[in-house]
Amino acid sequence: MPATRARRTTEGPREIDELVDLLKLPAAQDDHQLRQLASQAHQQIHSTLLSNENTTSLSDQEILDRLTLKEELAQKEFQAADSQLTESTLAVQRMIGEARQEIQTLKPQSEQIHEEYMRHEDEYIDHHESLKPGRTPSAPTSQKRPQKPGLVEALAGQIGWLKELGRLKLWFGVLLDFRDRTAELVHQATHPDGRAAGPAPARETEALADQIFELIQSYQDFRRLAPPNNNVSRFTLYDYIHQIIRHALSGLIEAIAGHLAQTLEDEIAWPQPSRAPLEFKAPSTTRILASFKTAVNFQNKLNSRPDLVSLAEQQPERADQDGVVWLPLAEGSILLKAILRPIILRFRFHFDSSRPTNRLDKPEWYFNHVLDRLAEHEKFIKSDIQKLFEMSGQGSTKVFHGFTVQLIKIVEKKLKRRIPRMLEMKPILAHTIESAIAFDQTIKQMGYLSSEPSTTGYSAQWLGTADAILSNPHWFSVWFEAEKRFVDDMCLEIISSNDTWEINEEDQRPMSMGLPGTNSSLGMQDLVEQIKSKYELLPRLSYQTAFLVKIQMVVLEAYSQRIGGVLDGFERSRLISVVGGDSGRAKMNVGMKGLERLVKVYISCNWLLACFRTWNDDLFYAELYDKLGREESPSPELDKLLRSVEAAAGLDRTLFSPAVARFEELAKRAEAAIVRQVVQEISAELKPYFAKRWDLESGPETEGSGGGAAEVDELSPEIVPAIGLWKARMNYLRGTVGPRVKLNRLVKPIAQEIEAKLLLKMVFEPFSIRAISHRGGLQIQFDLLFGWLNTTTTTSLSADRSTQPLRLERHFSKVLDACKLLTCPSASSPSSVSAPLMFEELVRICFDEASPERECKRLLKERVQVSCLSRSECQLVLKRRPECWKT
Repeated sequence: MPATRARRTTEGPREIDELVDLLKLPAAQDDHQLRQLASQAHQQIHSTLLSNENTTSLSDQEILDRLTLKEELAQKEFQAADSQLTESTLAVQRMIGEARQEIQTLKPQSEQIHEEYMRHEDEYIDHHESLKPGRTPSAPTSQKRPQKPGLVEALAGQIGWLKELGRLKLWFGVLLDFRDRTAELVHQATHPDGRAAGPAPARETEALADQIFELIQSYQDFRRLAPPNNNVSRFTLYDYIHQIIRHALSGLIEAIAGHLAQTLEDEIAWPQPSRAPLEFKAPSTTRILASFKTAVNFQNKLNSRPDLVSLAEQQPERADQDGVVWLPLAEGSILLKAILRPIILRFRFHFDSSRPTNRLDKPEWYFNHVLDRLAEHEKFIKSDIQKLFEMSGQGSTKVFHGFTVQLIKIVEKKLKRRIPRMLEMKPILAHTIESAIAFDQTIKQMGYLSSEPSTTGYSAQWLGTADAILSNPHWFSVWFEAEKRFVDDMCLEIISSNDTWEINEEDQRPMSMGLPGTNSSLGMQDLVEQIKSKYELLPRLSYQTAFLVKIQMVVLEAYSQRIGGVLDGFERSRLISVVGGDSGRAKMNVGMKGLERLVKVYISCNWLLACFRTWNDDLFYAELYDKLGREESPSPELDKLLRSVEAAAGLDRTLFSPAVARFEELAKRAEAAIVRQVVQEISAELKPYFAKRWDLESGPETEGSGGGAAEVDELSPEIVPAIGLWKARMNYLRGTVGPRVKLNRLVKPIAQEIEAKLLLKMVFEPFSIRAISHRGGLQIQFDLLFGWLNTTTTTSLSADRSTQPLRLERHFSKVLDACKLLTCPSASSPSSVSAPLMFEELVRICFDEASPERECKRLLKERVQVSCLSRSECQLVLKRRPECWKT
């Protein structure tokens, strides 16, 4: 049974495959043929199934399932083949594209290689032709070009050069002998035997100098052997020989300077700072003087042949071309080199090693170290050491000046090695430059450098160690950008903080100047002065110009734009209120809050203007402006600044003239905004007052009392809100704005605007039928005297200027004169008995056309003290009284 089942299992798929083959009918068959084929297939399947012994027939469902499974397998194989075909197609296309790109890339290279090949082939042909002994006579003379030397000539030149090299070999052997002998002599001078203590004898050093001269002379003779068409400076062997000679000479000088330094240390413990003055007859001083003279004699011997040796600190011109051996000495003196030697070794021990004193973030340590050495040795060097120099024959050398110069050079070399490591550490770089500037100022203030120039060119015009850093454009640019970024951040913090416009009551500067200041204005003053301290002591005008134009002026411009933005916001709010719009921002700019912001902006402008007056008187800015004006080729930024200074009005032009003009304009805008806001608020409160009737002789509360001036004892109810607002605004301005001149510049236009509105609405308004009775005039006068002119308040103000009277009478003079005219009693009035002038007579004086106006004004001034109104204005005022029309 298992075998039968296995056979069935294997035969089943084969039978189904045969069935599938039968079902693959031709495409073009008729119906009869299809039926026959279908019948044959069915019979074959039936016979096949019946041929299996002990088996049951397969159902149609099983056949269908197997056919479906076969179809799925075929479909999967088809999809796999299709995906492989797609991937292969994409890979082929990608490879084709890469091949095309590579062909495009290699094509220019192949063309270039081909061109080079052709060029080399042409050169080879030309070279081959040039090696031929002669040319064909048929070649025309005009076509002959200059040719390179032939092979025979080249070989002859090489043979000659080989002969010179042979001589060089012999000479080089002699040179090595001189070097060995020089080294031996230097060793003997450095380590004398026990029989002769101290340095080498003078005659030995002179003999050594003669040998050095012979060696240098041979070197110069050998340089002359070079072919004239060869560049001697490119011949490496010459440089090597020159270095050998220079090293030998340096070794001799170091040996002599070392002996001299050891003598100073043994005899006077140099460089210890605490010592007594030298006794020049003492044995120790005699030994020092003998060492000095030996060194001076050797130096004089070397200086006697300037065509061979140069000991100047600056390299002579044409030294390399002439074969002169140049070895720089400190101030051209071996003695000074010996004195500096232990100082330099101590400096290197502390600041050029791995000791804790060698820190990148502590430049002030080696600056202070050098300053300490100068301070402790100044007196001894200027007195005793200078005298030893004079006794040795080098009295022309300024010892302490040279001592200072060499220590400064050590610091400069130290800085040049350190700065590249600081470029990524901006705070340390800034600290180092500030320390260098402070070091330079100390050197100049202490007078360590004499005014007379030395052999090295150092004099009173010394630019300082800071210039050794800033003269590198990249280093200066890195430091400048870091400082600019720091200042920009500080400026942004000042103008964008929450308390920018708050009045500072803790700083002592506003109290001492009698001028209030805001946090931002005081901070801006500190920032500008801090910027000045950064570049005030810089050694070059170009450095100062960069800070002035690109940082300081930019900061002031940013602050002026911030103030201008606040004023623009107020003006936009006013426009919004005019057109009927409303916004939360606009509400912040009205009322007392809006006035406070405007006043604080005005105070900020006034503080900066006061600072400008102080800075304009600063000698540094005056000298800087004078130097900038003499610049022959200023930068575009500087030229723009100078042009703006010239365009600014005023006789005294300064660097800050354009900034002063901007802040004065902002202050005027702030003044106008303050006046406009106060006047608008008070005018809105005066509308009921302007609509009131003034032709009533008495009110309900005064009926039966006869009327009179004494009966008016309180303000009009309609004016109380306006007077309250007026007093609040005036008291705030009086307690905040200072000095008195600035306060009057605000109060005067406000009072004049209100006076003009009072006169226009109540007296001068055209086509108005308003009538003002005698009592109405008394009420207006009472409102004026005890309302507008009375700004005292019970509120305590901290500022002393709040208790000072404003003297508003002069600002309301026209209204006061109008009230005097309106309160003149008529003949029928009970108070006419004590009046100096009746209303009817006043009308006659003002309306008498026969009388000149000058006479009219004189009478008005003498009789009723009216002096600010013209005759026509007096007539308009009198016409408001009903009695005027009856007269």
